[in-house]
Amino acid sequence: ALAELRAMAGATSLPGMLADVATEARDDAERRAAATLLQRLEERGKVRRADVVASLTVPRGEAHLDSTLVRFLRARKGDVDAATEMVEQAMAFRRRHDVDNILSRPLAAPVLKHLHAGIYEGFLPSFDRHCRPVYVLNGGASNTAIQNLLKPPPGYSDWSITDLEDFWLHWHLITTEFLTTVLFARATAKAGRPINRYLVIDDLKGFSLFGVRSLMSIISGFKKIAEIDQLLYPELLSACIFTNAPMAFRAPWKLISTFVDKATASKISLLGGASQYKPIMESLFELSTLPKQFGGTLEGSHVTSMEQPRCESFDEIHDMCAKNGEKAGWDISRRCVGLEHIPLSSGKPVCRTVEVHKGDAVQWQLGVEAHDITYSATFQPKAGGDAVPLDKVKVGAGDVRLQFHWTAQADGSVQIALSNEGSKSRSRTARLRLFAWRPNQEVIPPSASMNASEAPIADLITDWSPADNQAQIGQAEALSGNGELLAADSVSTGIGDTSLLDRGTAAALAMESPAVANGGSTQQRGFPPYGDAVAVAADVATVEGPESAKAAAMSVQELSSVLPQSEPAPIAQ
Repeated sequence: ALAELRAMAGATSLPGMLADVATEARDDAERRAAATLLQRLEERGKVRRADVVASLTVPRGEAHLDSTLVRFLRARKGDVDAATEMVEQAMAFRRRHDVDNILSRPLAAPVLKHLHAGIYEGFLPSFDRHCRPVYVLNGGASNTAIQNLLKPPPGYSDWSITDLEDFWLHWHLITTEFLTTVLFARATAKAGRPINRYLVIDDLKGFSLFGVRSLMSIISGFKKIAEIDQLLYPELLSACIFTNAPMAFRAPWKLISTFVDKATASKISLLGGASQYKPIMESLFELSTLPKQFGGTLEGSHVTSMEQPRCESFDEIHDMCAKNGEKAGWDISRRCVGLEHIPLSSGKPVCRTVEVHKGDAVQWQLGVEAHDITYSATFQPKAGGDAVPLDKVKVGAGDVRLQFHWTAQADGSVQIALSNEGSKSRSRTARLRLFAWRPNQEVIPPSASMNASEAPIADLITDWSPADNQAQIGQAEALSGNGELLAADSVSTGIGDTSLLDRGTAAALAMESPAVANGGSTQQRGFPPYGDAVAVAADVATVEGPESAKAAAMSVQELSSVLPQSEPAPIAQ
């Protein structure tokens, strides 16, 4: 029976996979194909070289561009045209779902506790002997707890599989971005060579027929996660090892393997008890870095459970996100309120609207529990004129995820329209969360050099619950009336302590050109990234006319003397 399971997994031996630590070009032919892929992307114009470096390289940085292109090529079996479309789709998904800023978009503590009490997972604190990050699951122990995920967390009265998947997929994106931007950077620095593959170990001890039933109840979430990983993070898995694999796992594995591509399935191995997995584990780990359940001596909380829904690695991730979110002005109360349950008949579309001010960030998450619906989003400027279309697609229950992130360019309102026009007899059920918030500034993505394990931020942010929502929204709306005045004042005084400009330079620029102050007040982000500095200088030319273009360029030159010099070309432009 175990031999049959191994054959189903597509792998009967491990040695080759266990030494696989990085995806790199095999030869000159693959390097040329990678160069052709990059050229094709730039010719089509949807994705720039800088976009790939900033959003897709693993770890982040120009030095890892070639290996990233190779990963997408291999995911499409060397087909440059197919790899080009895949990169474009990956970037489109990242933009729609605001993935580049996901590490400053934390979830509330009650939601995380609920997820961690149902799915037992975590990263080990140390790398394996090959310097790879290690992700551990206790799938067998959690097989009875998974069912609890379908129950509402404390404070949530209305809860469905759509709500669960919304939070679950958001947290999965957070942990995977942490893996790709932080852990791989640390591993690369420690190894002194590129590391862009990780190891997964899933202990199935205790898995039962009841576990099969529980797993099947949320299998749609696993399927959507697999689709996201295959699109955004191809060729990162070195090996996945299931230990203590019982016959009861046969049915769910057959189903799971249908939506895992063959290349990934070939890296998965099913092992039996200690006599089979211990020699493998001892070859991969120092005993001091291997958890006791696998025969090592490592103690501590490294995998979540119902009894202990916290672990060291996830505490670090959540604390990092919470701090970044506080700096960015992230409104955790609005993001973590439950999805609105919206029945749709075959008649008139149902609409939801949110008022926005220029510079506000708007997000919405939409799920469909049965059948397809038509959805559209439009922006109506307060000053009048035609509505501006933002998005329009058909949404189905099997879709991976629908989210949209947009920054308002003027005062007005965003309207979401949901329609069941495709059916004259069947009703539909949609779940929607629509909210706007005022960002402070985008957070620079974390790097290997940052200290992510500093003390947690105030519990005010992380311990939010749905009961606090209305009070917090009321406070936010009361403060928002002074937003533009405060922002304009902060520009004239140098953007407080968060600016990369010194206070005197900012004040001088603000006095020299009112358009600078206007540009800063509309963005309410000051000058931190290069893009804002250039945008503010461009505002001078736009608002004051062509004669000020030269002055704007000179202002950018002045900015280059106080901004970091790692990218002089964009500053000069």
